[in-house]
Amino acid sequence: MYEERFYRKDFAKDWFSYELTVEETDILVRSKNSLDRRFIYNSIKRYRQDIQDYLIRFPEFKSSLSVFPLREPASLIVKDMIEKTSFLDIGPMSAVAGAIAEYVGKDLLKFSDELIVENGGDIFIKKKGEINLGLYAGEGHFINDLVLGLKNASLYLGICSSSSFLGHSLSLGSADLVTVVSDSVIFSDALATKLANMVCKEEDVNSAIDYALNLGYKPEGILIVKREKVGFWGNITIRRRK
Repeated sequence: MYEERFYRKDFAKDWFSYELTVEETDILVRSKNSLDRRFIYNSIKRYRQDIQDYLIRFPEFKSSLSVFPLREPASLIVKDMIEKTSFLDIGPMSAVAGAIAEYVGKDLLKFSDELIVENGGDIFIKKKGEINLGLYAGEGHFINDLVLGLKNASLYLGICSSSSFLGHSLSLGSADLVTVVSDSVIFSDALATKLANMVCKEEDVNSAIDYALNLGYKPEGILIVKREKVGFWGNITIRRRK
């Protein structure tokens, strides 16, 4: 069933825009420079096929909810998914949307040095200057009136969110919204899921942030919302929409 991606309307409106659907993958690409639509399609298809080939050989890769040991042969995208989720004790398929966004984005950076790739709300972004993103945690939520601000980064960023009440992904917690910013879309995707699993009450917000800060691989920024409690850390700002 088609799900309207209402959050896409505000993304870099003056850039070139491409929306592509490849089986279950529904991607938006916006770029400063014009891109070849067929190249984007083939890139998505390639990385989906890499993952599907691995699933055929190792079906348990799809259902695993904890560390999955690497089994060769494996493509680069599969290895990256396993590596970036292993120390979070979370299944590698928790980061599949972020993985496809990241690998397609890296392919497209050869042709446009400013770029956004969004896949199911998981975002690969390389943009000059300040980055401002709207927040959404369900109709009528107070966080929807706020904007997440990021400072310019020389490398691309991965910005991913998880919610217990939005989307189709499995969540073991009850966080209204968890957003993670890092230099890897795969890591941001997986960590957002992990932190959302940890937050069941307002008192869990600070402990979830502390957990993230004690990882060997640290994020750039974290935002966690549970009812009236908002916790954030890192190279991000929160302000009201103008």
